[in-house]
Amino acid sequence: MREDSVTAAQRAAALLTEAAEANRRRDHARALELLQHAARLYRDLAQQATSTDQRVRAFRGLGATLYQLAIEALYVARPAEALEAAQEGYTLIAQYGLQPARQLAKLNALRALALLDLRRLSEALQAVDMAFEDLLKEKDPIVRAEMAVRFSWLKGTILSALGRHEEALEHLDRAYIHFQNHGQYNFWHFVSMAEALMAVGRHEDALAFYRVGADYLKKSGAFVPFSEFRVEMLVSV
Repeated sequence: MREDSVTAAQRAAALLTEAAEANRRRDHARALELLQHAARLYRDLAQQATSTDQRVRAFRGLGATLYQLAIEALYVARPAEALEAAQEGYTLIAQYGLQPARQLAKLNALRALALLDLRRLSEALQAVDMAFEDLLKEKDPIVRAEMAVRFSWLKGTILSALGRHEEALEHLDRAYIHFQNHGQYNFWHFVSMAEALMAVGRHEDALAFYRVGADYLKKSGAFVPFSEFRVEMLVSV
């Protein structure tokens, strides 16, 4: 690899580190900007590669960058960019990823979330079903089970948007029971259940969930904006 290519690769890696630090500060706009720059560098490296090994490393770096870029784009409400990054990243990671199953499943879930935001609901449902299919290839059974529950929550949310409220409630309830049993629930889990119950006419049950959610929030003080909660829930495993 030529010296200028080595420098570009080092700069791209440094940008990924900077983006991760910006993410930890919840400066998602800055993280997105850094990742866009890194993606351009990795594209240039792939085009300029003089060997298969160099090209593979560049595409592997680009795939990892696009995965993070999709996440940050969703944080800042840019679903079209998230969708584009998730789709391209999926292709690259499927071909060049070292252990791709988990990332591929998450990318399809992120794609589903972006499609939900774009109100392309039938496509969103297809994407989350594809996430479940990719998840079958994950070798760690604990991770597989945890991610399946989170995808169930996402599928329930999409079904609710489609007006399929009984099916939505089934998926959301499955996720809620898991989170409750493992002490992982969040204010938004209560809200999701309340809204699903309200949609099927179970108003007293819905009110109970709203009350429990409000009590939980008051006691814990652990409020996270919904725009952040839904992304973090999908990628934090």
